[in-house]
Amino acid sequence: MTRAQLVGGAVSAVIGLVAVVWFVPRVTRSMGDSIHGVTGRADLRILEREGILAFRAPGTTLRSTVKQPASSGPLGLRPVATIVEQIFVVDGDSLAALEAYRATAQADGWGLVGPWCSRYHRDAAYLFGKSAPIRASLTVRVVLPGTTTAPGLTVTLTAANLAEPGSAGRPLPAGDIACLRSVNSDDPAFQARPGPGRTSADLCALLPVASVSAIVPEVTVAVPKAADQQDRATCDYEQRPYMPASTVLKVQGMKDSLLRFSVTDAAAHPRVMYEERQLPTASAEGDTFLLASDVRRLGPPVGVWVDTRTGPLEVTTPFDGLDGQQLVAIAALLRG
Repeated sequence: MTRAQLVGGAVSAVIGLVAVVWFVPRVTRSMGDSIHGVTGRADLRILEREGILAFRAPGTTLRSTVKQPASSGPLGLRPVATIVEQIFVVDGDSLAALEAYRATAQADGWGLVGPWCSRYHRDAAYLFGKSAPIRASLTVRVVLPGTTTAPGLTVTLTAANLAEPGSAGRPLPAGDIACLRSVNSDDPAFQARPGPGRTSADLCALLPVASVSAIVPEVTVAVPKAADQQDRATCDYEQRPYMPASTVLKVQGMKDSLLRFSVTDAAAHPRVMYEERQLPTASAEGDTFLLASDVRRLGPPVGVWVDTRTGPLEVTTPFDGLDGQQLVAIAALLRG
């Protein structure tokens, strides 16, 4: 092959690559937009006619409105839903405004899915659903001052049914958004409690492996961890070895251990944050209570919060790890 042929082949390859990089995403996105676009624009016109968008609660002033028809994401993946969102400044009682929206939405045919309230995040919301003329959800959320989120009221219409609004709190009984009435920054539950500068090694020494053998006999070693992104000390309790002796462990980077649970310094976060992650069905015992399994509150509990003489600690376990009784027993050891 001549030099000219080599150069020509290389140039052709580059041109082909550029064509793929430029053309394929655009064609795919165009196809995705053609699928989502027609329906998205039609859904947007329907959402725009919803009467709730014309409602104004006392003490609120409309600051901005966002309208977005459905569209496909990069390479046609992860389509964006059709939404209409209004953002209001609230000059009056935020919860009164929220209740006014609830009454108006229900009178307009929206079915109440449930309330949401978080003292830690200082927000509350109502979620509604409707199946005609299209399946849609309505979220009305208020945020009080004092968090990193801008305070105000947000009304969001989405052409899809959602499981829950975006707040990080826990569901409350129907009609109960009053948790924000009890927000008091002077409450000790809202105050972080800086500990005595405990290190990961200190935590491992606080709970020796021998002391947990009756609760989790599989644990054979306690491993001090480097501080996490929030600079919290952590001690991991692992089972080593984990794999059967006959198993080949020559795979590079494979670790012959299994994490059973971790103990983490919880002094950096106020108690109220953990209270809101508590399982609604779990009963607290003194200053020990179970934490929710995850943000969806599915599956078994994966942690406990416990207040000790040297400060609060969090005990967590992998999703398929220890059960609630084991977690509470470990917390009891830490509490002393």
